[in-house]
Amino acid sequence: MSRDGFTLVEIMIAVAIFAVFVTVFVTGQGGNVLDSINIKEDLELHGLAQNRLNEILVDPPPLRESPGTRPEETRFEDRPSYVRTEEFRKFVLPDIELAMGLDEDGEGVSSIQRNVYNQVRQNFENVLWQVEVVVRNTETGASHALSAWLINREAAVRFSY
Repeated sequence: MSRDGFTLVEIMIAVAIFAVFVTVFVTGQGGNVLDSINIKEDLELHGLAQNRLNEILVDPPPLRESPGTRPEETRFEDRPSYVRTEEFRKFVLPDIELAMGLDEDGEGVSSIQRNVYNQVRQNFENVLWQVEVVVRNTETGASHALSAWLINREAAVRFSY
């Protein structure tokens, strides 16, 4: 007997194997497309944050302590679904006891060490500031934060003996 074709069982097995292959392929590609969309948004958020941080570094605002204020959200003019917040914080050094790993009583710290440390601490806290820029997409909720150090050029460095 000669066979001129495939049986129904052979065709059904071939279709089942093909269906499994297509399902795996489409599922994998769907994940890649989703990852590409997320990466594109991450790059967009990073670029917006980096541009704003660079603007601040080139032309910093006056750095003054304003306790109790929360950073305000500002919309990007050309991208209404994106908002940014900018927060400026003073550099803070711990007390000398904590910095040296000593007890609260400060035993083992001379008055000269304490005086020099406190002056250095005060100067650092007046001169160094940290700026943090956070960009958020209001539609998706995705956000990206960048920070950098600023030097307060208006602050004077003082040491006394």
